[in-house]
Amino acid sequence: GIRDLVRSRGLGDVYKRQALVFSGAVGNLIDRVWLGFVRDFVDAHIYDLHWPVFNVADSAITVGIVILAYELLIREPRLEREAERG
Repeated sequence: GIRDLVRSRGLGDVYKRQALVFSGAVGNLIDRVWLGFVRDFVDAHIYDLHWPVFNVADSAITVGIVILAYELLIREPRLEREAERG
């Protein structure tokens, strides 16, 4: 699951994270070419709060970017500091 994607360290796992972003972008591109627009169909409401309408491809892009940002901005610097300490 997502927890495994965040915790894993191998190069193949980096490709999995990037594949989320790439596959989401390709999914939206296919919609754009095939339909002329991107079909958004998930409409989330929580009481009076309304989240913008999105699709599965948008979710894949978002999850991939969040995991990659976490890796680059939080996890890697922490691992480097721990390695320097010994």
